[in-house]
Amino acid sequence: MTKRIVHDETALRTSVWTMHYGAPETVGLTDAETSEYTNAVDLWSLGCVVHKALTNTTPFTSMRAFSAFCLQLIVFPSSKLYESGVSHAGVDLIARLMALDPALRPTAKEALELEWLKPKKVVTETGSGAGAGSPGKNPRLSSQPPQRAPCKLSIPNESRLL
Repeated sequence: MTKRIVHDETALRTSVWTMHYGAPETVGLTDAETSEYTNAVDLWSLGCVVHKALTNTTPFTSMRAFSAFCLQLIVFPSSKLYESGVSHAGVDLIARLMALDPALRPTAKEALELEWLKPKKVVTETGSGAGAGSPGKNPRLSSQPPQRAPCKLSIPNESRLL
């Protein structure tokens, strides 16, 4: 892969593209006057992977639809996400990751700050009675290790994720 460092950013030039997951700038479907691109292409691909994981379909099922989106003839395809029960925050994350302009895509660090990826605060129960208020002494806890259900390989519903 050919690289060039410009102002502390790595500019990539080699065209590597996977159908359904490649960013528009890797195949020349942007207004950019250069063939260089940055690691923002990885954030685009992440958006495609998350879309596939949540809907079992890629955002663009044909090159025609992908091109139409890149030419701004159609809007971001969010309908499958909403049909699959993805929250507005989840759709917003994927749409941001797949922004046409690479400069508008969040960095990986910025993406972790978006609402859908922020960890939810866990509220612990503070009961009353024996052991209440004593750290490490919950009368409802058993000395036996918890029984675990067998692991199933499936894509969980988003509402159960967070």
